[in-house]
Amino acid sequence: MWSIVLLGVLAAAFFGSLAWYGLNIAEEGATVHLFFRVAQGERPYLDFISGYAPAYFYFHAALLLLFGESIVPLRLVLAAVHTANVLLLYRLAGSVLPARWAVLPALGYMASLPVVESSECSFNVPYPAWYALLFSLLGVFVVRSAARGAALRWSIAAGALAGLAFSFKPNSGLFLLAFSVLALALLGGPPPGRGAGRAAVVVSVLAGVLVVLRHHWAAREIAVFFLPLLLSILALARAQGARLAQGEANPWAVFAPLGGFLVITAPWLIWAWSQLGSARFLHDVLFVGTGYERFFFERYRASLLDLGAALLMGALLWWLPTRAAVAPKWRPLGWLLLGGAVVTGLELVGRATMPEGPLVALTSAAQRGAFLLVPVAHTLAGVWLWLARPAGDYVSLAVLILAAQAYWLNAYPRSDYFHVAYAAPLSWVLVVWLGREVGRRWADVFFPHWQRALAATSWLATVSLLVLLALPQVRLVTRVVGTSLGWSSGLQWLPVERAQILVQEGPAGTRQRTLAEVVWYLRDRTERGEWLFTFPDLELVTFLSGLRSPARIGYFKAGWPAHAVEAEVVDALEVRAPRWVVSEDPASLFFFDSPSYFFLLSDWVRRHYREHARFGSFVLFERAEEGSIRAGPASGPVPPPLATRLPAVCDRDALAELRQTRDAAAALAWAQAWVSGGRRNWQEPCAKFALRILGEVGGGLVARLLFSGPPAVGKLEEEWRGSLWNLAVRGILRPAHWGGNHAWAEQRQAWRELRGDEREQLSSWLESWQPQQYRLFAAWALARSGQSESLSLPKGEDVAAIVARAVMITERRGAAEAWVEILLHEPALPNLIPALFLQWAERDREQGWGVVRRVWPEANAEVRSTLAYLTAVLAAPESCSWLAEQERSEPVAAVRRALGWSRRQLSRRGICTHQAVSG
Repeated sequence: MWSIVLLGVLAAAFFGSLAWYGLNIAEEGATVHLFFRVAQGERPYLDFISGYAPAYFYFHAALLLLFGESIVPLRLVLAAVHTANVLLLYRLAGSVLPARWAVLPALGYMASLPVVESSECSFNVPYPAWYALLFSLLGVFVVRSAARGAALRWSIAAGALAGLAFSFKPNSGLFLLAFSVLALALLGGPPPGRGAGRAAVVVSVLAGVLVVLRHHWAAREIAVFFLPLLLSILALARAQGARLAQGEANPWAVFAPLGGFLVITAPWLIWAWSQLGSARFLHDVLFVGTGYERFFFERYRASLLDLGAALLMGALLWWLPTRAAVAPKWRPLGWLLLGGAVVTGLELVGRATMPEGPLVALTSAAQRGAFLLVPVAHTLAGVWLWLARPAGDYVSLAVLILAAQAYWLNAYPRSDYFHVAYAAPLSWVLVVWLGREVGRRWADVFFPHWQRALAATSWLATVSLLVLLALPQVRLVTRVVGTSLGWSSGLQWLPVERAQILVQEGPAGTRQRTLAEVVWYLRDRTERGEWLFTFPDLELVTFLSGLRSPARIGYFKAGWPAHAVEAEVVDALEVRAPRWVVSEDPASLFFFDSPSYFFLLSDWVRRHYREHARFGSFVLFERAEEGSIRAGPASGPVPPPLATRLPAVCDRDALAELRQTRDAAAALAWAQAWVSGGRRNWQEPCAKFALRILGEVGGGLVARLLFSGPPAVGKLEEEWRGSLWNLAVRGILRPAHWGGNHAWAEQRQAWRELRGDEREQLSSWLESWQPQQYRLFAAWALARSGQSESLSLPKGEDVAAIVARAVMITERRGAAEAWVEILLHEPALPNLIPALFLQWAERDREQGWGVVRRVWPEANAEVRSTLAYLTAVLAAPESCSWLAEQERSEPVAAVRRALGWSRRQLSRRGICTHQAVSG
């Protein structure tokens, strides 16, 4: 009893104190503003677009109405949810582990959630995943009771919990429902038809999982997400010969979860279907045909080779002690294997070494290890189910194994570490259980007199590792408490009523504090309820200002939403044109390519707005009178001169500050220091860090400096090459940013004079196939230098060659033939090719319109759709009748909509008259 009280107090203090810290501007804004919209009477699916379900929005909207329009109550409720998750994990682990070992998965949950110490904690963003985890953990308890032969109501309750999870986060709810049905079919009473009914249930669930993974059946995702689950199911089906259920189960218990699920979900699903119609219901609610799982797909980071090696190591660690106990000749192999495991662990840490320092290296190693530990633990647990004799609390462990494997599916399709971390809490229980069992086996055979000491040492070592991983959070807790008690801690309160939270005082908090300045500036010049448009993902400004969004969506990651939704947003802006538009220049890293992809929005803003003010990286545009509209935003800041005072040594803290401030003058100073000798005098980890930071924040002048100096060699060459590539990509995208016109001037200034040897070097890179980073950098530098006219374009059909050709011809005249070929590859580079084409066509839109007409007959439907939207930006009068003609003959509905939208847009602008359209 005391252990769960102490753990609850620790978790509540941990999450509760950190609820007051940090701000994730993009993610928190994208969620909280939608809650605010619902609190104001708007409806999910109808008035705004989102991938989550209605209960998620209405629950948080109720919190805003009850406790006030602030993010703090939401965070405090979320802290309570995290605390509940910690306690439920502890109780679940306690069913298969002793108390002191059961605490490790709970502590692992707290330590594994990623944070950015300088700016935010991921667990403060009210993602629906945290609530889905709560419902899933409760579901494990309920299913375990149902599988032991409890009353039918427990099976119904399991389905109801799955329905609640579905009403927050649909995929999590479906995985919980699948687990519930599977566990009851394999561990509880037999369904009607006995063997045939059980087989139908199992096959249906497995088929559903394969449908989820349908785009990656031949990839490592099958080995990671499907095969361990399949193995466990086969093992439990095999074990059905033994009596697993511990009571007389109702034969209908297997189907009862579906009833509980429908009780919760059917009312709002029927409402959504009645409001949207069948086609939109399937697309907007169930995501059928959206391509969501392919657009957001991120390949699982561990390779099949690494997974195979880790699984082999785990299997040997499990099996060898048993073998050595009966055959001493196996003991030398055991010692060799133990040494190999230690070396492998050290090698894993070495591979994860990061220039940022030892703590980051440790965290990176732990994250890499998680990508191996979880699927290996799931596979070994499945093997145990196959080999173990059903006895003792076999049902509890079997339920836990199935639950961990089912909830693990939440890490697909975006298998970055954050999604792995929130999908793996149940898996940590299996990891600890397996680790303890392996340790006991080895101690029994190889260290019989040291069993207790080794168990205590391994437990303490694990706790120490978790504390180290949570060190950033622990430091933040100390600073938050220190600020609350009046100590000097380097934190300050954000002066915004709806976000009374703490941010960093120094450079790390600049972005959040600047955002507060934008909010106050808008509040002084607007009335509550006015329209405000933000781009690409800055709806937090709208919420904090008490304003309203004119469009159904405010999230603009390149490619999601697609151009059809972008066109809808432009229509909404035409009807509810706001006085103010807020953007960021440059956009944050995740959204950096968004301005280049959303060319319809960019064109609309450039035609109707002028730059009004800048607050750090935030740019405020004001709607201009028709007579004073500028061709584009103001030119922006002038590039700084070369620094006269250079950094004397490589200083990690100063570089980390540069990453936060993105100060152009400081970046130039560091680039000059690198060229003048830093590459020779700085220690390798810091030199790598410097190159990485310069690639992230530098501009054209930084790129020029890094290229003009002697090239990096040895271990630094890869970082140098990566930095040049990053600078080229940033240079290509930067002019498309709203307010980024000055990037053109800086890049031309940087590259206007090339020495003969430099031009020769770039030309050789342009012609080489490997490494491809050099080829893109060369294309960008030569294009900006104005010395590419006489050079032949890069050959090849690979993506690098295509984009290099597109970059090189953006400033060429008469390159129509090249664009005819390049535009056909638009689906491979939808965030670059249209933007580069429009840059080229800006000098002669009639010529650009001619290219569109020539490409059209050879283009597929996806390319034709983009070409139709490009026509609206090119705005050639000759396109009017052509658009009408193509719309009449186009067989693909999506392309017809694009053609019709562009024609209507040109009509609104007075370019397409009735006569022009009719020919």
